[in-house]
Amino acid sequence: MSMSFLIESTIALIVEVSVPILAVATIVGLVISIFQVLTQIQEQTLPQIAKIVAVIAFILLFGSVSAVKFVVFMETMLEGVASV
Repeated sequence: MSMSFLIESTIALIVEVSVPILAVATIVGLVISIFQVLTQIQEQTLPQIAKIVAVIAFILLFGSVSAVKFVVFMETMLEGVASV
């Protein structure tokens, strides 16, 4: 197992796990921002609280998928180290 494969696999896993969470936060922030523009509410903490709640809910609902990806990744890496 080469070092470039390890780095490539690690970066791919980071992207696979983080992009859905970032997408949820971005979409919630956009929806709240549009709501604030339409209603002329100028509360600064509203988008932050909504994003935090949405990200926590997303992690609670779909965190097991990420955990499985991490476990499979670690098993693959440990098998690679054992074979060296």
